[in-house]
Amino acid sequence: MLYLTCPPSRSALLTSWQQARPLSDFGQGARGAPGEGRMSEDVAAPAKRPVIVWDLVLTIVLLVLMAGLAFMLLFFSFFLAFAGDSCGASSTCDYDRIGTGMLLAMILPIVVAAIALVAAVVVLVLKRIAFWIPIAGMVLMVGAFALGAAITASGVQPA
Repeated sequence: MLYLTCPPSRSALLTSWQQARPLSDFGQGARGAPGEGRMSEDVAAPAKRPVIVWDLVLTIVLLVLMAGLAFMLLFFSFFLAFAGDSCGASSTCDYDRIGTGMLLAMILPIVVAAIALVAAVVVLVLKRIAFWIPIAGMVLMVGAFALGAAITASGVQPA
């Protein structure tokens, strides 16, 4: 009879369901019938994913463009302060609403850019396709700026 056992250095790495069976159990199948035994198999580790070079390069380029867009939207958000220029002369204004909209237009695009940056890096580390994350981040950044601008504009009511 041939009995296969693990080398001493490998036996410590086996999990509880992989532990070697007693010698009396060899030669018997799962139901205990003689002759239906299986030899223990070494399970190979899953293969590592290869780096997708085109995705890595495209994601980095899009992340740089996304950072540029974030700074551009931050710069444009300061111009929302001009929404209150007509206040008092020909319109009534809610200064709290104007300030809230301006702050949202400043902060939300930067927060969305930071979240997209972290998500893209995590997905790149996992070696998955990540180029779509900066694109989605840029769309959400423009939407966040538009939301802040709309709230700012709603603070000015024509008389």
